[in-house]
Amino acid sequence: MISLLRNKKGMDYAALLVLVVIICLMYLYIQLQGKVNTFQVSIGESQIAVLNAYQEGEKALLYVDQSAKFSAYKALDTLAQRAGVKEYACADITEGGKKINSWTKQNGTIDECLALVQPYDAFNELMNGHMTIYSSKYTNASLPANNYEMLVQKDSITGTAISSASVYLKPPTQYAAFYVWFIKAAEAELKKAAIGEYAFKPSFTVPVKAELGIYENMKNEVKAFYTCTNTNSIDECAKAPKLFTLARSSENPDYLIATAKNPASNPYGAMSDIVFAISAPVAPAVTA
Repeated sequence: MISLLRNKKGMDYAALLVLVVIICLMYLYIQLQGKVNTFQVSIGESQIAVLNAYQEGEKALLYVDQSAKFSAYKALDTLAQRAGVKEYACADITEGGKKINSWTKQNGTIDECLALVQPYDAFNELMNGHMTIYSSKYTNASLPANNYEMLVQKDSITGTAISSASVYLKPPTQYAAFYVWFIKAAEAELKKAAIGEYAFKPSFTVPVKAELGIYENMKNEVKAFYTCTNTNSIDECAKAPKLFTLARSSENPDYLIATAKNPASNPYGAMSDIVFAISAPVAPAVTA
């Protein structure tokens, strides 16, 4: 009887020992697998991720170039509607239901008002605004908003990026799962999260003729018009400008409406004329 009990205890001990060994082996296997899975990127995946990111960067640059062309024409059109004014005009009037910025105003100095006509600054602001709209629609790269300093040249517009754009480095991840006995011991999943970033400057140069010099030339003709009215009639002096036509406002008797053909051409559609108002000068006194 004692021998049987001893044999039974020995069997129980052996069974318990086997169970402990199995549990330890399972735990060790899980721990080892966890260590293996800490290496989330396989050999070569980083290089592939860099190449993929570079290609995405090139696509983004192509998108930026095309966006810049559309943005430039839109900005030039809006600039003409605003008559080269950046933030606010010296005055404005309503003609035919439309707001028209005025380059001068009653009881205001000519130079003070004309100083607010800043076509280059206004174009930079408008161009950045349109580029930001396009950039926000691009999802394969992070393109910063209001990110450009514009250089308007004779036959082109260059946008120098202030901040870098970026593309996330994402390796070609794989999913794996393993099971021990009937128990799901662990599931290794290589994260799709980025392992880095590929940064680049999304600068551009587009062959667009902005012709912004016309605004400065028109400002000079406005000054010449006022000088002319010191000794001549308004109607006579209104015939002198060569870059724009002058007509009396039908709704604002104290103002004249100037209209100039926009020298910038748009291959994608019509371009708005440059329209602005100027205050009608006081007619010189007639002496007997």
